[in-house]
Amino acid sequence: MTLFYQKPNDASCPKYEKPDVCPHCHRVTACSYISMTALSVDGGTLTFIKYQCQCEKFITCTYFVPNNSSYKTTVRPINTFPNGEISIKEAEKLEIFSPQFVKIYSEVMKAKHQGLYLLVGPGLRKAIEYLVKDYLLYTNILSEEKLKKIALRKCIADFIQNEDLLAVMGATVEIGNDEVH
Repeated sequence: MTLFYQKPNDASCPKYEKPDVCPHCHRVTACSYISMTALSVDGGTLTFIKYQCQCEKFITCTYFVPNNSSYKTTVRPINTFPNGEISIKEAEKLEIFSPQFVKIYSEVMKAKHQGLYLLVGPGLRKAIEYLVKDYLLYTNILSEEKLKKIALRKCIADFIQNEDLLAVMGATVEIGNDEVH
């Protein structure tokens, strides 16, 4: 195993895909390159690139570059650290009334960071369903019996007042449904 260092913007390197969302602040990021370490392994190179988000926190991505790759190849991360789980501070707030949302959302973010993009839409849709329905139960807006009979779309339309939340939840439900059907 050979350890070597190289800048990812070197013309002889493949193009490394940067993370699009920061796992710390959950915002779309234009992260900056900090450093790179690579290990020569059987069949290719295992590359670790450290980036810094605008929120000033660090993200490390792991890439596998096969030996037959050219400098024109674009390589996606096989792993990102941290892996996009909800922060402990945020989870504590949501876990009070919707522990299932926290679990599903964390798993969806892990899938996304592992490149399992086909699971993200349906997973977010399922997470939103738990969040909305658990919130309606927690605030005693609806009983569990009534809630079981109401579709998610109707719950959102009838009981969510915030316009921004309505738009985001509506889009998430649409995308999730489109992915499943």
